[in-house]
Amino acid sequence: MSRRRVLLLLTIGLLMTAIITIGTLYTSEADSLKKLYKEAEEAMSEGDFKNSIVAFEKVIEINPDHVDARLNLADAYMASSKQDEAIELLQEGISLNPEEHELYLKLSSILLQDENVSEAFTTLQKGKTYNNHKSIQRAYEKLTSEIFIHIGKTDIQKGFKRKLKLVWNSESGKQIPLNANWILKDESIGNLVIKDETAEFATEKVGKTTITAEWQTLKKEIEITVHNQVMNKLTLNPEKVESLVVGQTLNITLKGLDEAGKEMEFTPKWSATEGLIEIIEATNQSATFKAQKEGKGVIKGNYKDEEVVLPVIVKGSPKNINSERVGEGTIILTPLKDSYTYGEKITAEAKPETGWEFVQWKGDLNSSISTVHITVKEDMQLRAVFEKLHHKLSLSISGEGKIIRDSTQTKYPHGDKVTLKAKPKAGWKFLRWEGSYSSIQPTITLKMKKNHRIRAVFKKKQADQPPEDDSPSDDDPSPKPEPPTYSLSLNTSGEGNISKSKSGNRFKEGTKVTVTATPTDGWEFKGWSGYSSSSSKSITVTMKSDITLKAIFEKKPEPKETFSLVTSVVGQGTINTSAKTVTEGEKITITAMPADGWSFVSWQGDLSGSSSLATITMDSNKQITAVFEPINE
Repeated sequence: MSRRRVLLLLTIGLLMTAIITIGTLYTSEADSLKKLYKEAEEAMSEGDFKNSIVAFEKVIEINPDHVDARLNLADAYMASSKQDEAIELLQEGISLNPEEHELYLKLSSILLQDENVSEAFTTLQKGKTYNNHKSIQRAYEKLTSEIFIHIGKTDIQKGFKRKLKLVWNSESGKQIPLNANWILKDESIGNLVIKDETAEFATEKVGKTTITAEWQTLKKEIEITVHNQVMNKLTLNPEKVESLVVGQTLNITLKGLDEAGKEMEFTPKWSATEGLIEIIEATNQSATFKAQKEGKGVIKGNYKDEEVVLPVIVKGSPKNINSERVGEGTIILTPLKDSYTYGEKITAEAKPETGWEFVQWKGDLNSSISTVHITVKEDMQLRAVFEKLHHKLSLSISGEGKIIRDSTQTKYPHGDKVTLKAKPKAGWKFLRWEGSYSSIQPTITLKMKKNHRIRAVFKKKQADQPPEDDSPSDDDPSPKPEPPTYSLSLNTSGEGNISKSKSGNRFKEGTKVTVTATPTDGWEFKGWSGYSSSSSKSITVTMKSDITLKAIFEKKPEPKETFSLVTSVVGQGTINTSAKTVTEGEKITITAMPADGWSFVSWQGDLSGSSSLATITMDSNKQITAVFEPINE
């Protein structure tokens, strides 16, 4: 074999060895990376952010293009309050992988959490440039829809001013001001004064104009209308109505003041709780209502963005409260009347006689609380159940001896008598009774007016003392140790009741009792105080000591009505809204978006004007239409 051929074979062998070695190293490194990434994920899922950060950082050190590791590490940083590190990490990832849309989404989300709207907007714009993924487009559209011009009213009275701000409305409802460039279209209507992040529009004459806020590459417009008078405040006369009875009529007048405090003439819109109160007649600023059936309702008067609400209680026929008792006790109603009106609040108290205890209410009231608060809505039958009070007798012995009693009972009715005799064992002598009753007499008689825990104390005799007869007697009942009992006291704050799984107010040691708090209509349960601070309506207590519990009830806030916005279009285009359904009085921002080759003309329905961006105050269900027309080439 020639020398040249030998060298060739050696070279080929070395190359093959190198290729195999590199492949083995690459496979080993890939396996190691997968294992490390899995460890990081497991630590993350267990909430061990410290170790997950260490592991994810190692993964990225080995492979900087590992997008999932970078996204997870950003989450771990945020969970550890390392926001700056998370932002820097994602910015580095975007530099390495500018087409990865998830990096832009994660970074913009973190920036918005930090209320850095400008950087978030720039990030999404950059993401659209490199990868116009639909998720980036959605995030961009969502962010831009949350940016609007905040103004109290777009209607302004001549001679008055209105402040404007361009704001971003966060998911929590917080409004973050943005530093915008402001442009007034018609300066003859008024003038703009800019100070920091606020623009102030001062009116000069009646008319309409458009104000534009320019921020980054975004433009937001709002149309301002200047009037001779603008409604500022509505008041009702009467301002308050105690109650109405079914069939009664009520005349109400609505008065309006403009921004200068002068009275206005206007035609309001009246409404009332349907089925409860009927509008009979409405003339100018007055209306007559008639109560139809008993219940709670409201009368509303509104004009444009202003509204006043008058709560009304309609009462029907008088309500009777009949009470009876089982056992010995009395029922006290406060106030005590022959009859009550709908919605009237009363207190019912069950008071046991001596030797008796209150157990529960029955009939139209289900509660184990002796004092309850009731809102009268109909005729009621109240039944208070009392039971004879029983007392426990617990006996014990110190030394050697026994206690003989005339009954083996452990519970005795209030006032019963029990005779006890202490008998020492041979070689022992009786010293005394101690506990809830004290005596040195071996035979005593107890009157059971309370629970008794008594111990018979015996002492060993000296050797020269004669033994006493200690012969057992089958007739002498030996006492059995009795478990102690504890009291369960239940009280309420506010209006509501407490029920319990077992009757009575005293329970043996170790007994489990479930108590449940039930609020009265219009009230809500907030939690327990005393033995427990739980917020759960039902809790179970184990009787190991005397227990006192109080259920805390609070009056519910008056619920706000919700109203919906229905949109439609004429022509080709779409309508973007900041919301579809909101609570009464909230504003919805609406934007008309024309299709290519079309332009927005005006709003119709419950909204007027020609500005593509508008806000509408939801004081009722609304329906609006955006009108588009083709652009003439």
